[in-house]
Amino acid sequence: LTVVVPTLTIAEKLLNGNDPISGVNIYAYNQTKGIYLNALTDSSGNYKFYVADGTWKVGGWAPSYGPLEEKTLTVTGSNLSDQNFTISQVGVYTVTGSVNLSSSSGTGVVQANIFAESTDNDYTKNFFTFTDDTGAFSLSLKDGTYKVHAYHPQYGEIGVKDLTVNGANTSLSAFVITPPKTVTVTMTGAGLPRDLSKFEWIIDVFDQTNKKG
Repeated sequence: LTVVVPTLTIAEKLLNGNDPISGVNIYAYNQTKGIYLNALTDSSGNYKFYVADGTWKVGGWAPSYGPLEEKTLTVTGSNLSDQNFTISQVGVYTVTGSVNLSSSSGTGVVQANIFAESTDNDYTKNFFTFTDDTGAFSLSLKDGTYKVHAYHPQYGEIGVKDLTVNGANTSLSAFVITPPKTVTVTMTGAGLPRDLSKFEWIIDVFDQTNKKG
């Protein structure tokens, strides 16, 4: 089986004025070839698709704004850059933050889930994104108060922070993860096989207090 991976790219940014918008789904499809691709913008608003030659439709949907005006792009042997989507979201502000190990200056945690939940139950204000390869994230939020949740499949629920957005861009203090410790389990007792190495064992360790396991 031979898989041919496209090497040409369609790329650039999603911006609110000059401010990047992260965590937004951008799509690209080639109707002739029946190919549909998706990408999330990172904390700098960047997106990138690896594509083959042909005609591609590129668009997306931004929270608090709606559908992005679809672009029709033709790829013929070279990359297409500077394919920016620039929108104007009045009353929407950028909130930046990060998820780190050990301390606020520690190693960034990649692909942590970040969810800003409006406390006034207006779900249209909610925003979801992921941390990028440096552990950074940015949210595009309207004025109001929020609970910002951080979660990672490896570490579980990282924490919740209170946030108030009031007419300006702002930042959150870092979500800091205490690195997990090693637990050694020794199995003894009557009835166990003599050679435990010939068996596969599953050990479940659960923290009742913090609801993590």
